[in-house]
Amino acid sequence: MRATFLTEGTSQTGYGHLSRTKSLYQAAESLGFDCFILANYDVNASVYLDGLNVENFDWKKRSFESVTYLNDSELVFFDSYQAGIKNIKEIVSNAEDSVKFAYIDDFNRLDYPNGTIINYSVGSNSEMYEGQSGKKSYLLGPRYALLAKEYWQLSNQRPEISKSIETILLTFGGADNANLTKIALETLSKNFPSISFEVIIGPGNTSFDSFSSNNKKVRLNRSLSISDMKTLIERADLCLTACGHTTYEIAATGRPMIAVLSADNQKLNAQGWKAKGIPVLNGLDSNFRNNLIEIFLRTSPSEVRKSLSEIASTVVDPRGAINVIKTFIASN
Repeated sequence: MRATFLTEGTSQTGYGHLSRTKSLYQAAESLGFDCFILANYDVNASVYLDGLNVENFDWKKRSFESVTYLNDSELVFFDSYQAGIKNIKEIVSNAEDSVKFAYIDDFNRLDYPNGTIINYSVGSNSEMYEGQSGKKSYLLGPRYALLAKEYWQLSNQRPEISKSIETILLTFGGADNANLTKIALETLSKNFPSISFEVIIGPGNTSFDSFSSNNKKVRLNRSLSISDMKTLIERADLCLTACGHTTYEIAATGRPMIAVLSADNQKLNAQGWKAKGIPVLNGLDSNFRNNLIEIFLRTSPSEVRKSLSEIASTVVDPRGAINVIKTFIASN
């Protein structure tokens, strides 16, 4: 059996597509599939692709040529914000009839060809796809969260919650085009100087290239493995994160978090987490700094963070990628 993944990852598009594609790749491989990734990516993407069978190829500009890579594939997954419906239809229509297609979607971006739509957002629901045509099936919600294998053993985590906040993790994605990492760090370190900060600098984040700090309570982390990232999450007393894929990794560990909307494509996640009771900030708001201080103070008490931990840990199934692949196997 063979599974092929078509995706992308650059400093302009971000690297979340590669991260969740990797989780599906790992899940399919663990269940006996030969796997292959066809992606256009930049030099900074290597941390997401190490050890995987991948070719750097812009399949969106060469749709017809891409079909040759799908030979002998039982499953083909698309994960892209850049591919237009014309690109996708050309690939699907020229592939063998036996191929099953799936589309990882975050906000009903396109009226996809026949296949399965995967949207693991905590805010996803069937009503948002009522306008889809053709024959579709849907895998919706955090039961299908696409987390890497390092998270699969976690289940309903109940970590110990410290009485006070000693360490905060800051993570705003691979590119952080809104520069929220630096804004949040400056705001919190200035107003709460006793707290230590573990700061994740994504491979496409250039705002820290010339950053220098004599603050021994600030540690910058680059080129982290998934295991290293998971360790930093688990050690944090509070996580401040962009409202994207990382929210599901944090939730799987049971760590309390504040989610920050950093891009329009995160709105569904933001709405879903807020509905669950997770504090959500708009990072694009001109008053973000003041709002961050206010919500941090409200979140600081240990009983509040314990409640947030309990909420998060019950929302996400860390084996969501396995659930996706098993669903396709069962449908054969």
